[in-house]
Amino acid sequence: MRIQNYEELKQLVKSLKADVHLRKVVGVELAESHEILVGLGENAIENGSYKVLKRFMEVLTEKGIKNVKVVRHGDFGGLHKPTVVQVNEINRQSITYVSVDLDFVEKIVEAHFIKGEPLNERRFES
Repeated sequence: MRIQNYEELKQLVKSLKADVHLRKVVGVELAESHEILVGLGENAIENGSYKVLKRFMEVLTEKGIKNVKVVRHGDFGGLHKPTVVQVNEINRQSITYVSVDLDFVEKIVEAHFIKGEPLNERRFES
């Protein structure tokens, strides 16, 4: 999704603010919470990362998981991969996934926040 004009940018900002408000309403603004960082650099947005971010929020809400913040992140340094997601769980090592699509979002949520076991597929190993 390439922003074509100022009006589209304003709509995107409005939408992001609504998402933040939604997360506050459902009780996610907790000091002791996990984080999911979704890379939303310029190239990532074109590859659908914004839809991935929104899908994380939908899945967490659907499953009643309230102690996870979904955070818009810029580029992940020199990691030029489509849709990069980093999961930061309290008292666990961060895990970075690459090529995250809408179908993989639910797998990440299930694995990390329901089963308690991170996935091995699509992991970025430095």
